[in-house]
Amino acid sequence: MTDVMNISPNLRALVFIGFIGGYTTFSTFMIENLNLIRSSEVKGMVMNLLLNNLLGLVLVIAGFMFGKYFINLMRG
Repeated sequence: MTDVMNISPNLRALVFIGFIGGYTTFSTFMIENLNLIRSSEVKGMVMNLLLNNLLGLVLVIAGFMFGKYFINLMRG
């Protein structure tokens, strides 16, 4: 189908790897939380949500800080 529509390889990669890959990752995360609720492990579900989101944010901030440090280090 993409060959007929002449979609560039970069756009194809963005759609199939980026958007669809992100959707399936998020869906898996949410189904894990739903399964925790179904098994009456609400505390585990809350911990899963908080830790994934808070640690993710902390690691993104650390990545930005490391990136700035590395760029400044390379510039001399």
